[in-house]
Amino acid sequence: MDLPRTLFSIFSISMLSSFFPCAESAADYTNLVFKGCAEQKFQDSTGIYSQNLKTLLSSLVSLSSQKTFSSTNSGADQNSIMGLYQCRGDLTLPECFNCVSKISDTADKRCGKAVAARIQLNGCYVRYEVAGFKQVSDTEFLYKVCGSTQASEAGFDQKRNTAFDMVESGVKTDASTGGLFYTGRYESVYVLGQCEGDLGSDDCGDCVSSAVERAKADCGESISGQVYLQKCYVSYSYYPKGVPSISSSSGKLINQLYICKLHLLNLLNDSKCFTFFPLLHGQILKNSLQFIIGERERERERERERGLARWLFSCGNLRGKSLFFDTCEWYVSFV
Repeated sequence: MDLPRTLFSIFSISMLSSFFPCAESAADYTNLVFKGCAEQKFQDSTGIYSQNLKTLLSSLVSLSSQKTFSSTNSGADQNSIMGLYQCRGDLTLPECFNCVSKISDTADKRCGKAVAARIQLNGCYVRYEVAGFKQVSDTEFLYKVCGSTQASEAGFDQKRNTAFDMVESGVKTDASTGGLFYTGRYESVYVLGQCEGDLGSDDCGDCVSSAVERAKADCGESISGQVYLQKCYVSYSYYPKGVPSISSSSGKLINQLYICKLHLLNLLNDSKCFTFFPLLHGQILKNSLQFIIGERERERERERERGLARWLFSCGNLRGKSLFFDTCEWYVSFV
């Protein structure tokens, strides 16, 4: 491999802004947020780099079907390439696999023969670099996006800052996610934070604190924003009229669905089911429905969620049923 001796951690950052408020379509987690490609390229006259990168990405895709974070390497000595992926903590494993696969399929197009790269989608990122590449701080700033709408209501700063305090604490202590990931809300502010899976709890808290301070300074009164550092990121969204919530009533249509993801994989072709999903249009696919509510509800909400599960089960003539239950995830399959 034709590798120059001196390596620089200089990235050319490009982006296609796809800032996501909490409600998003099923495919949005695979939308590009930004890409960072090292300006230094491999000549790669022997093709070793290309083969090692291909092997690395294939390994990462395979691992993403089993866990939401992992790292590995491909090649040996100076030809070695280290890589990792991180999926957002609220994605299911099938979604994680799909997200990482999307990056693998487009990595060559996006960064070519760069000696190091990070490709960030809404739901995951992949980072890889050649052996010996200069390391940067865990809190190195990478990218930000701030919403264009400014808050006009009194008390916005206090609400957002309280939500930020929650995420700083939550990434260290939220046992329900295993730590390093947190979603929550304070009054009208929805907040999310995540750290790379190999960070310790305290380091994660420090990283998220740095991202929060950057968001405060750079986004000001914007009602939404995202800040990405080397090993963590935070996002927030402010809803002046309040974060929408789930409500239903005795067989009537569900009117106010707070949905971070409504992912139609395959739904049994049943007119009764279709009647209850006014948000779905076009031909109904078959076999399974994945319905994900993107905010962790408190204990008092769980009975209402179980009621929704029972309602889904009663929908149509179902030969078989299975449910993956979490406080923020539903998985119903029709066999």
